[in-house]
Amino acid sequence: MDSGVHGENSSSQNVNLYITRIEARGTSGEVLTVTLSSGSSFFVLSSDSLFEERDIHEGSSLSYEDLEALERSARFCAAKQKAYSLLASSEQSSFRLKQKLMYRGFSESISSETVRSLISEGLVDDERYSRMWVSSRLRRKAEGPSKLTASLLARGIARETAERVIASLMEEISPKELLMRAIESMHHKTGMTEEKMIRALISRGFPYQMVRNHLEKKPED
Repeated sequence: MDSGVHGENSSSQNVNLYITRIEARGTSGEVLTVTLSSGSSFFVLSSDSLFEERDIHEGSSLSYEDLEALERSARFCAAKQKAYSLLASSEQSSFRLKQKLMYRGFSESISSETVRSLISEGLVDDERYSRMWVSSRLRRKAEGPSKLTASLLARGIARETAERVIASLMEEISPKELLMRAIESMHHKTGMTEEKMIRALISRGFPYQMVRNHLEKKPED
């Protein structure tokens, strides 16, 4: 099985292995331990379609295809358990979570399948992640819509999702309010001329005309 590809007839041949035991791992029953006659074992999800599709049960003799399917199911189970651990630590975007799984040695196909599964379960949601990320960002630093959108795109968020989230948040916190916060944070910086401030504010994602209009306003007496 070095190449993972077998001849048309060999794929259905048995590999002189059979399943000696299938038992729940832990109290939740979500993960099963599948033990083979060779003494090796695999952890797979109890919800895996493998058992029904390939009619795998205790006492089953395994074909090459069965063994390959079992190995893939075990990799998927391991990837999903790692994803659960990452999600328990912090909210994840689909793009970043896939990257983290691949960095930890899971293949692109297994990583993609894992992320799709978590999306269907509602555990990964790019819109929810984006709202949380932007809200957290704005608590630390006032930035304009274009900079926030670009930051989300850099994190693998689809443009449509990023723009929808930013538009929604800008209804809650006006860009002008963010601009005033940004200006206030710069007033105390040494050597901050008006031109430098304008460049800095534009780099933070505020439109030039909005910046210029605000700075040109005379303070009330």
